[in-house]
Amino acid sequence: MKNELIRGFLSGLLLATGLFLEYILGEKLFSLVLFLLSTVISGKDIFASAFTKLPKIGMNFLVTVAVTGAFLIGHPEEGAAVTFLFFIAESLEAYASDRARRSIRDLLKLSPETATVKTPEGEKVVKVETIGVGDIVVVRPGEKIPVDGIVVKGFSSVDQSPITGESVPVSVKKGSRVFAGSMNIDGYIEIKTKKRRESTLLFRIIKAVEEARKKKSSAEIFVERFASVYTPAVVGVAILTGVVPPLLGFGTFTEWIYRSLVLLVVACPCALAISTPVSIVSGLTSAAKNGVLVKGGRYIETLSKSGVIVFDKTGTLTEGRPRVDKIVGPKRILEIAASLERKASHPVADALVEKARREGIKFKKVTGFRNLPGIGVEGRIRGTKYIVGSAAVFKKHGIRVPDVKYPGMIVFVGTTGKILGYILLSDTVRKEAKTAIEQLKKMGMKTALLTGDRKEVALSVSSELGIDHSFYELLPEDKIERLAALKRKYGTAVMVGDGINDAPALAAADVGIAVPGTDIAMEAGDVVLVGTDLKKIPYLVRLSKKTVSVVRENIFASVSIKLSVGLLALFGFAGLWVAVAIGDVGLTLAVVLNALRITRWSSRSN
Repeated sequence: MKNELIRGFLSGLLLATGLFLEYILGEKLFSLVLFLLSTVISGKDIFASAFTKLPKIGMNFLVTVAVTGAFLIGHPEEGAAVTFLFFIAESLEAYASDRARRSIRDLLKLSPETATVKTPEGEKVVKVETIGVGDIVVVRPGEKIPVDGIVVKGFSSVDQSPITGESVPVSVKKGSRVFAGSMNIDGYIEIKTKKRRESTLLFRIIKAVEEARKKKSSAEIFVERFASVYTPAVVGVAILTGVVPPLLGFGTFTEWIYRSLVLLVVACPCALAISTPVSIVSGLTSAAKNGVLVKGGRYIETLSKSGVIVFDKTGTLTEGRPRVDKIVGPKRILEIAASLERKASHPVADALVEKARREGIKFKKVTGFRNLPGIGVEGRIRGTKYIVGSAAVFKKHGIRVPDVKYPGMIVFVGTTGKILGYILLSDTVRKEAKTAIEQLKKMGMKTALLTGDRKEVALSVSSELGIDHSFYELLPEDKIERLAALKRKYGTAVMVGDGINDAPALAAADVGIAVPGTDIAMEAGDVVLVGTDLKKIPYLVRLSKKTVSVVRENIFASVSIKLSVGLLALFGFAGLWVAVAIGDVGLTLAVVLNALRITRWSSRSN
């Protein structure tokens, strides 16, 4: 960027001096030399690449023809001005693109280069990239956390806003999860490393943001196609403008060629080409800074049109950490359930296993284990086949299920012939869920709940949160069918789930939003909430609408102003100065500044 500033300064100084010599002192020859020097300094890259993409007509080709023509018909000052101003426009575009790259570099800076690691010989300062999984890292007050891991000693407040977007510091203690890039505020903590540096959440965010920039939205694709037709069309009009009127006796060739050169400059789609990508990248960057990872511009665009937001229940609207309230039946049903569920990966399984451990129950050996997605698990203990799960799995075996009235979760335990008993569990609704639903409804959005849980539980949660539609006792394939019906009714459906059990529904939705920031969620969702704050969803919808609005503003301004200047040029009311200053440089600056406003759009913006 430093070289561009020097070239711009020299070119502008030579241009200004040439204008002074020509119009104040009347010195033509020396001013021509200065105009040529100014043109070469600011336009050397433009001219060098003008013919590399032929027969496709590019912006640099149009400028080269316009500048050459200006010098040939006796307007060297305008040729030099066109080159200088176009150089400024190109620099603005490069600056806008660099803003996106800088946002990624800023994320990289969140991770410190060194860390203090405990070794048998004592504390040792090492490069972060050399830290291995299982190492114990010491983080003192005021230091950045260098790794993803679990606190094994100490207590502190941690500012996670750069990673999760949470504005309030969180308290961490033994067993708490922490992320690289967070700031330790006021306490001494020791962290057991869970991932190497290149696998941390911070670096996964950086990688995903880089990949997202490569995925173009439909608006970006449209602009590229439009420019590919628009530019040659204007070139054709410019050629006809320079030749037809003088042949028909309307003015001189010099007069009309000058007007055609103005049209060529107007045809340069700088502002149009940059208007959409800089807006989309600004939106992606703003989301990343606020703890929301969007994996491509097209998802920003789709979110702006969303008609219904569909939620999973367990782990999404609720804490996903159920606790055992009551066991109904023989005591051994907890032993059976925990032994089977120990092989599963689900919040209910974790609750049953934890309850068994607290009761001092020894787990039994399980053979022939099988996971039944959405409904339960099965396996053999001492040769007997047992089933643990919802009423649906027992109904599939033709077993009568007792009618249990309970607003929480019910896990039945039995064999292939009968139910032995059941375990009652309860979960709590996330405190921010109600606020998120209310904000979505204020924005005119419809909400729906899809869950494999029982009717009583689903209706209880829906009633508490004010959700519009509630669908319950669903298998994974049922969720996809319900989602398809909601898409038909509302046009665009967004699915919010935990990224583990809801992967099929997340994939089937127009946009899948995964919570929380687990490895599986990072892969499953089109959008990932790095933290678990559901208020980020209405923020994301607002951001998407704002981004798409800015894209439309920029496209409209680019096309309308260029057409207006083009019409003025046809009738002789706009010279090369006006074409570049208003139709190119000024317009490019306007759309860039308009787009960069989005980067300041935070989760607390209205």
